[in-house]
Amino acid sequence: MLIVVALAAAAFSLFELQFLGFPDGYLSDWDTARKVLLTGLIGISLFMSAVALFLGWRSATSSADRILKIVGLLYMVFLTAMLIADSYFSSQSGRGG
Repeated sequence: MLIVVALAAAAFSLFELQFLGFPDGYLSDWDTARKVLLTGLIGISLFMSAVALFLGWRSATSSADRILKIVGLLYMVFLTAMLIADSYFSSQSGRGG
């Protein structure tokens, strides 16, 4: 389940990253801040999905199951922090253009 969530977040962020800015290529302050957040989200999501895939493959041991739960919890905390940061940047710069 964590792999699906992480890959979906990465795919959605990559899709959203393609449409930042104006047609002439200008990035407003809000777009620049959002680009940093989305790039970080893509990297962390792909890393977390790889870790979850590896731990799922090794889940024959009980310690791997506990570690997978901790990784999932940390990823959810990271997603919450990204949403809070996005909300903060949106309120500070007025969403650009």
